[in-house]
Amino acid sequence: MKKFILTGAIFLSICISSCTKDLPIVNQSFINGYFEYSYVNSACGYHKSGWIIDKSGNVKAYSNPPEWNLPDSSGYMSQNKMNENLSLCNLTFANVAIDTLSYYHSISRLILSNKFSEKAPNGYDAGSRSLYFYSYGRFSGKYKAILLSQDGDWATYNLDSNAIKVTNWLKKIR
Repeated sequence: MKKFILTGAIFLSICISSCTKDLPIVNQSFINGYFEYSYVNSACGYHKSGWIIDKSGNVKAYSNPPEWNLPDSSGYMSQNKMNENLSLCNLTFANVAIDTLSYYHSISRLILSNKFSEKAPNGYDAGSRSLYFYSYGRFSGKYKAILLSQDGDWATYNLDSNAIKVTNWLKKIR
């Protein structure tokens, strides 16, 4: 009986080690979305600035770009428009480790985008500070903008527990 248990334990440990030894810790090819912080204020002239975290973890800033693509009325943006926005980011000011980016990307893909707190007045002439996750749809070939939180003149946030985790992480970056 002891030989049977010992043989089973050895066989199980070989199976486990052979199944996991070739798996990468992080597969960057699965990171196919973007995170964005956007600040817009029209109180004293128009101002738009923010940053995007790209697929490599670079945090790229933009400030008053001449043109900026927004999602359509359904919340979608094409790959070309996203690439245009990325090309307008003129300064990389930080880098997120790929394992951290991969973790937050994976939980962001689970966020439900239809449960929000009630919009509440939060300031006057404060503009709008928004955090988004752009999730790539393999079948649509477009990015879906998922609002995580917004504050400024009005405040609201996504009530999904994963959205709250991602929002707290992104607030540390900005």
